[in-house]
Amino acid sequence: MNRPESPNLLIPIPDVQAERDDRQLAIERVGIKGLRYPLPFADGDATQATIATCNVYVALAEDQKGTHMSRLVELLEERAAPGATPLTVAMLKPFVADLVARLSAPGGRIEIAFPFFMRKLAPYPVSPACWTSTCS
Repeated sequence: MNRPESPNLLIPIPDVQAERDDRQLAIERVGIKGLRYPLPFADGDATQATIATCNVYVALAEDQKGTHMSRLVELLEERAAPGATPLTVAMLKPFVADLVARLSAPGGRIEIAFPFFMRKLAPYPVSPACWTSTCS
């Protein structure tokens, strides 16, 4: 058993990722790629649930060692929650802005690919007699 006999003697573990990075290396993007997640998406009056393949990234400033990857998933989880407002094309820019603000990142990127089905009516059937120029 890894638990100490006296829980009040626990030694705190330092958050190394939150420490300053003195190497002065900015990183263009770190994150999660290929995450499949259920999301509602709306286009006009049509809203449907779909399974999206998401790539979620943030940039790291020169003085950062890392980021909280769980917050990337947390952002998607909030959009997938029952009763949440479905994503729309107009909401994508604020969606990325929210990601950047939550992680105090200099930039961010979200790529979402998903199937979205739309019902369309076929053209009105034309009689074979009208395939020639004799029909008016």
